Amino acid sequence: MSSPKKSFIIRIDNEIYKAYNISKKEATLIDFALNVSIPSLLREKNHYSLKSLELSSEQDQNYISEYTAIFQNHFINRFKSVGKKIIPEVIYSNSFLRINFYIVSNTSIDEVDPRKVSKADLNLILGELSLYKVSKELFIQQDVRGFAPTYFYIIKPNERKVWHSAVAYIDAQDFEQEIVKAEIRLMQKGN
Repeated sequence: MSSPKKSFIIRIDNEIYKAYNISKKEATLIDFALNVSIPSLLREKNHYSLKSLELSSEQDQNYISEYTAIFQNHFINRFKSVGKKIIPEVIYSNSFLRINFYIVSNTSIDEVDPRKVSKADLNLILGELSLYKVSKELFIQQDVRGFAPTYFYIIKPNERKVWHSAVAYIDAQDFEQEIVKAEIRLMQKGN
């Protein structure tokens, strides 16, 4: 699509969003439906949303920054009240992408540059955590989520669709639920 035509469509979309009071979260869900779900259902193999991210490109860095910003905004009040914030660190290869969300003091740095790792290094980070063999030729690939003393992390395939900002809202909520469950267990242990 040509750039003037694309910018015209974006302007129309924005006017529609204003007219119907579409929130940012709702707009990301609409974008996910249009640019991920529909192309997937139509099996458009060459659609950009079904390709890997290459974080050496500014466009893909912005794409993953939208994902991490949703996490930062989701947790801002939880950590701000105790003088902390979260800083994302992106580690990626051609196959997988891992984001560590470090819990640091408010006076710490604001960001960490994405870093690409070799396949050998990635295997040290991942192991075979996310692959489950179902049969001789069928594997199921799942997200890996975890917690460490000073950070939490998520590992997924390096596929644009699983790092969409609409998915970030779901992922952030899942982490929030796990944190709340852990807090409840700690409180129950203390009694």
